[in-house]
Amino acid sequence: VNSSGLVAPKIPILQVRAVNTDQSYTSGSVTKVQWQTVELDSVSGWDSSNNRYTPTVAGYYLCGGALRVSLSNNVERFRCWISKNGSQASDGNSIHVGLQHTSDTLENSNVPLPTGLLEMNGSSDYIEVYFDSEENATLHDSTFAKSYFFAQLVHAT
Repeated sequence: VNSSGLVAPKIPILQVRAVNTDQSYTSGSVTKVQWQTVELDSVSGWDSSNNRYTPTVAGYYLCGGALRVSLSNNVERFRCWISKNGSQASDGNSIHVGLQHTSDTLENSNVPLPTGLLEMNGSSDYIEVYFDSEENATLHDSTFAKSYFFAQLVHAT
């Protein structure tokens, strides 16, 4: 019960952000997205040294967010994904979103991270965010729009 007399549930919920931190990305590689500030972490599951979330309650977590990207040139393709235990494949252990056009038309923007559910075991499973592109880029390049990532327990198992 909080100071207003309301019952405040202790469900695992996380939100981290990055604003104007200029994380460099080199084309042709895969990079783990780094987050600057923890806005909310109800179970202290965020590891800032590894930029990963290890929730302490087993269940299904709704994940999503947005990523601010400044591209060195207009590009045809880039993708970002939320990964369970470092998975980079579309194997059910990550949630992918990719943007692709037939010509170099993608430019600087705030792109949505994929939104979906990941099942976590509540002890050793962890969640991270990754990015790759065909051109060099800078993540979190501006104060115009923050990058953020969230995860919230929606069904305990």
